[in-house]
Amino acid sequence: MWGYGMEVGTHAVRIMASGVLDRFPKLKIVIGHMGEAVHFWLWRITFMNSRNQTVGRSPKTQLTMAEYFLRNFAITTSGMEDDLALEYSIKKLGEDNVMWAIDYPTSRPSRRCGGWTRPRCRTLSRQGLRRQRRTHLPHPAGGLV
Repeated sequence: MWGYGMEVGTHAVRIMASGVLDRFPKLKIVIGHMGEAVHFWLWRITFMNSRNQTVGRSPKTQLTMAEYFLRNFAITTSGMEDDLALEYSIKKLGEDNVMWAIDYPTSRPSRRCGGWTRPRCRTLSRQGLRRQRRTHLPHPAGGLV
């Protein structure tokens, strides 16, 4: 429950800090469970990595960690029914980088509001996402919801 998310988040940060994304700038990596919280830490990750690069403790990269995350990563909502986290994620990453997903069979989608639960539907509406966009968010398993 806890270890998997921390491991995935750590791998994402290591990929960004290693410079590998400079060699593969078009690579897009999708992280589940609301991005395993990496984007909530982007300011600190970027600050610490930039400082470490300045003093030679980290490899020099072409972009900041935040720039890599915005360019090379997308997140899914799987297993995270938190409106505030969803609202922040959409604001931080943009609607094109937040994909709807569920942890089936642990979580089951609502048929109301285009597959979104009512609280999520209200959150998406507050973010200015039209119903058409809400019902056409990409699904990580392929296709549209």
